[in-house]
Amino acid sequence: MNRFLAIPALLALTACGIFEGSDGPVIVCPRIVPVVEAQEMTRFVGDGRDLTEVDFRARLADVRAECEADEEEIELTMQVILSATRGPANSEGAAGFSYFVAVATRDEEILARDEYAVSLPFEGNRTTVGLLDEVDVEIPLAEGETGREYRIFLGLALTPGELEWNRANR
Repeated sequence: MNRFLAIPALLALTACGIFEGSDGPVIVCPRIVPVVEAQEMTRFVGDGRDLTEVDFRARLADVRAECEADEEEIELTMQVILSATRGPANSEGAAGFSYFVAVATRDEEILARDEYAVSLPFEGNRTTVGLLDEVDVEIPLAEGETGREYRIFLGLALTPGELEWNRANR
């Protein structure tokens, strides 16, 4: 599945600094930063928090990225690898959840954020499944920008209760 996140040109920032190469600024790709508290999720059925009430557990397993850049924009293609494990309370036969990709400044000001819904079916008697999802990100560059001004944040889209569970069960 191919997804797309673009930053409108109006959101481009002024440069914090220029890194000169032999032919002008050296364009680099932004750093990808997994959000630590949003790398895993435990989803329960109902309000209980007993292990027998686990619907599924999901995990952001890995991310791989390829980047092309020039003086005008950065094009980043990310392959997001997700996995899910079926819990004892899972009656749907699938794990449905979302993950997010956000483009931010070096100071962590979010410029754009998109969520991507996925559904991982537990076919047959499989209890663990995986998915590779592809996301394209385009970041226009203002004059003098190099890509060092941006960060790409990535994580699972958690409810407040799921975030609280992650923090309490580290």
